[in-house]
Amino acid sequence: MFLVDVGHRNDQIFNYKINNLCIGLRYGFSAYFANIFKAGCNAPEPDVRLEVRAAKEDGDLIASKSTGDIPQCNNMTWSKHGISFSPTSSSVVILMLSNVNQSYQDLGNDLAIDDIELRVCSGNHSGLCPPKIKEISVFTWKLRELPKLLEILLIFEQLQQQQRPEQIQQQLPQQQQPQQQQLLLLLLLLLLRRRRRRRRRRRRRRRQLQLQQLLRRRRQLQQLQQLLRRPLLQPALLRLLPNK
Repeated sequence: MFLVDVGHRNDQIFNYKINNLCIGLRYGFSAYFANIFKAGCNAPEPDVRLEVRAAKEDGDLIASKSTGDIPQCNNMTWSKHGISFSPTSSSVVILMLSNVNQSYQDLGNDLAIDDIELRVCSGNHSGLCPPKIKEISVFTWKLRELPKLLEILLIFEQLQQQQRPEQIQQQLPQQQQPQQQQLLLLLLLLLLRRRRRRRRRRRRRRRQLQLQQLLRRRRQLQQLQQLLRRPLLQPALLRLLPNK
């Protein structure tokens, strides 16, 4: 529950920014309000204006509605007020502003707010739209260029196991198109990356083998030390030692 002393007109009570809304979908912004003064008190009744604005510098108004004077009751009585809107941008700001007509006084214009809610009017939609992912540019090839590309790929496949990447370019057909050159550079880059990965794997295997050999030798030394510590073997070892 949110207790508010409503001040001058257009004073801000609530401000919240919401992102990733779906443009064109219908939303509802609502809350429960209650006047905290009992009936019979000579105090002005609060009035709140609900607004939805675009989250921009100018802040274009999308929807607005006033609750009217919230009446005094003997018991604290809640009343629901809200507005529906369709966002014009994916980010909006929902606001609650003071809408009192009288000048600010020390007494009155006090209210309680609870259950502030933003919901989707359509029940079969989550209401959140993820941001658009930038489209990835890809190469588009014409059908007449397909035989040349196949020729390049065949030559590349034959030579990648035999020669270095620098020598492959000499075997390719001359007068290549810019798109074909881009494809060739991409294939050469992939080949270099593959060879680097193979070298890294070989280094890892060598290190693993060296580590395994060290561990094996350490185990053998530990086993030998355990055998030498046995009391049955100590007399035999003393006999093997040369006499002074």
